[in-house]
Amino acid sequence: MFPAEFITAVNRNSLTGVSAGAAREAPLQIWVVAIGNRLFARSWGLSERSWHSTFLDGAHGFLECEGLRADVTGRVPPDLQEISPLIDAEYLRKYDRGENSTYARGILGQAHVQRTLEFVVRTLSERE
Repeated sequence: MFPAEFITAVNRNSLTGVSAGAAREAPLQIWVVAIGNRLFARSWGLSERSWHSTFLDGAHGFLECEGLRADVTGRVPPDLQEISPLIDAEYLRKYDRGENSTYARGILGQAHVQRTLEFVVRTLSERE
């Protein structure tokens, strides 16, 4: 579970940096949503080789937002079916406007729901 400071930073920003595994040094900017003190993201590209699949293969990585860095792992949420409607609503609340609307609505599709990842915090620090 993430500290309130990190959740607040993610909620204030449309993009959060993610890096999975040792091969990627610079973070990729993705959409991340918070439900309580939990953070979730869905893979848009559905690629077999992505940050999503790297986390599911057991890699460690990190999230960065507003100068904060959280070392994380990733997993399929154990309560995916129950929490998906809340994740859907948060994607729409946060991103369903302007040019993002097509993507915000598209990411609610079943293929993307099946690519939902929950980030699990290991440590939190200020970015150097």
